[in-house]
Amino acid sequence: MKTRNNRYIVLIEGKKIPVDVNKGSIQKIGKTQHEMSLERVDSDEFMVNIDGKQHSGEIIRLKQNKCIVAVNGNTYSFEITSESSHRRTRKIKEQAASAALKLTAPLPGKIMEVMVTPGQKVKKGEALLVLEAMKMQNEIQSPVNGTIKNLNVQAGSPVMKDHILMDIEVE
Repeated sequence: MKTRNNRYIVLIEGKKIPVDVNKGSIQKIGKTQHEMSLERVDSDEFMVNIDGKQHSGEIIRLKQNKCIVAVNGNTYSFEITSESSHRRTRKIKEQAASAALKLTAPLPGKIMEVMVTPGQKVKKGEALLVLEAMKMQNEIQSPVNGTIKNLNVQAGSPVMKDHILMDIEVE
């Protein structure tokens, strides 16, 4: 009967390193086969034998899947995740990055002037429109760099608090 390896992803400074584990023992890191054993000395201290070389290690912090360890006096920070979880997280981040920002009215009022058009590129802090509220004119600025996807208001339009003024495709 063939034993199935579990594949994990170790993320170090955003770099993805695949790790194959069989029966709790690391078999392969990246594309390199390794012989490894791990012996617990006390609750947070370990002796690690990798390809015949002994290393002492200590778990400094372990919270969920994020780890900070010290090995031979050097400190390392990394994240451990399954391959499928890594793909899912990456997909969610990509979708969030490509999603449009819905810019909403901070308070009820009347749109006095719209300074942008759909398709126009805008920079963070650039004036998009003027909203009059309580007899004061408020310049609404872009919170991000992006492109105006669509406008939901025009000059003279009344708006309520949280009314979606426009969609901005974030760059």
